[in-house]
Amino acid sequence: MKKVIQRIWSFLKWHKEAILLIAAILAIAGFIITDIRGILKDYLELQVEKKEIDFLFSMKQKCREEGKKIIEQQEEKILCSYEYTYNSKLHTCLLYYNCGAEKWVKDIFTNEELISYNSVFDETSVDIIPSEEGLIKILPPHFISYPWEFDVEKKKLFNQ
Repeated sequence: MKKVIQRIWSFLKWHKEAILLIAAILAIAGFIITDIRGILKDYLELQVEKKEIDFLFSMKQKCREEGKKIIEQQEEKILCSYEYTYNSKLHTCLLYYNCGAEKWVKDIFTNEELISYNSVFDETSVDIIPSEEGLIKILPPHFISYPWEFDVEKKKLFNQ
């Protein structure tokens, strides 16, 4: 065992410059590989971010087109106001309609009413269920009872 150690030591003594050179080359190669991996990771993240930005831009463009089209179709209702926006959290286009006593926000793409308010509440839009206490009125799930509540909910939807 002692002879083996002596041989390794003498080999290292005579070839220490070559060993140091190889170690330096390996260290430099390690740094270069790490840098390349970091650059590739940054590039891939940038590509994903670019695709997300492009998708968001195209959806906002589509929302703008659909919103303008709907508003142009409603020109006969002069006293009513309309707004539209793209909601990035819901991934859809929202349309706000305000015609005095009636307000609502709809999903333009599905035509689903998300929230609504009507100061002249129509009994036909209420489900009435008989119970032991008498008749129970059940409001539609999207109906909001107070105008200030509607405004708060609309603001939340339009700021996402």
